Amino acid sequence: ESKECSTTELHVPLTLPQNLKEMADFILSDKCQSIAILAGAGMSKASGIPDFRSAGGLYETLRPEELTASEEERMLMANDPTAVFDKHLFLKNPLPCLELERSFILGTR
Repeated sequence: ESKECSTTELHVPLTLPQNLKEMADFILSDKCQSIAILAGAGMSKASGIPDFRSAGGLYETLRPEELTASEEERMLMANDPTAVFDKHLFLKNPLPCLELERSFILGTR
């Protein structure tokens, strides 16, 4: 069953698709003029991809000693896990960020 809504700018009744097939049909139809996707951090969490801040997330499980970094860089990341994504550190040594993201995103950590 479809739901009716009205856009505020166009004042045109819009029937929202209620399943994937209806959505695909709508996107392929002449009725669809544009698509906007609003996504947030919660989407990945809901699909099983760990996030950064939650228990068991990236910042809690970060192991600087396993990353290709100088002792100074490792200490920095140990004291502040967000440093692994710091622009200045990345420009100086991109390896910790690149090594970390691969295993984290693939879920192999």
